[in-house]
Amino acid sequence: MPVDTGHLRNSLVAGLNGSTSLTGSNAYMLAIAGMKVGDVMFGGWTAEYARPVEYGAAGRAGRFYARGAAQQWQFFVATNAARLK
Repeated sequence: MPVDTGHLRNSLVAGLNGSTSLTGSNAYMLAIAGMKVGDVMFGGWTAEYARPVEYGAAGRAGRFYARGAAQQWQFFVATNAARLK
């Protein structure tokens, strides 16, 4: 994720099972820490320019920070699970 002022990063909201009560750049870590088998996690950004940065706009290429992380999810899980063994 590109960072200039930190506003986009800090606009993250996350939650479990329909709740979006966690906010800030570490919200996803708090959500993951609270997960149980069967839970569904949600995450998104509320900054007005989150979509244009993700997908591109006005001639600028998208940065795909959210999609890229989602595509690497299995790798992140496997790497961290191996660290815990």
